[in-house]
Amino acid sequence: MSDAYYHNEEFINQVTKLIGSGDNTPDIAVLSPDTLSTTISAGSNAVVYGTLEINHVIVESGATVKLINFIGNNEIDIESSSTLFKVSRSGATVTFEGTDGTLVKVPATSDAQSILFSDDTWKLKIESGKVLLGEQVIELSQAAMTGN
Repeated sequence: MSDAYYHNEEFINQVTKLIGSGDNTPDIAVLSPDTLSTTISAGSNAVVYGTLEINHVIVESGATVKLINFIGNNEIDIESSSTLFKVSRSGATVTFEGTDGTLVKVPATSDAQSILFSDDTWKLKIESGKVLLGEQVIELSQAAMTGN
């Protein structure tokens, strides 16, 4: 992960109690109004807590990241081709799973979030009670990305 994130030690300790510790424990990044961007490196496993501002996360190919509290028009830059990915959802959280080992979980909101791939940009949002990626309704079962 880049150095561009804010550490709140007390908060991180509380989260660690919830998710455990050990080799599979994700890195935790807490963005702040002063630091609204971070990069998740290839091979990393991370949880990123966003702000009420516009957050920007760069996800390198092969990284795993779960985004939490990403309210508003955020930018998620996935450094892979969209053709490698399938999508599904659990509630309003959309999972992007790539054949290159990249795994990204993003909460959908009523504000459109930009999901940028190396070959295309998609808008993720909730509209009329449906989770949409472009024009595609995201279902519980995994499917190819088709609705842009």
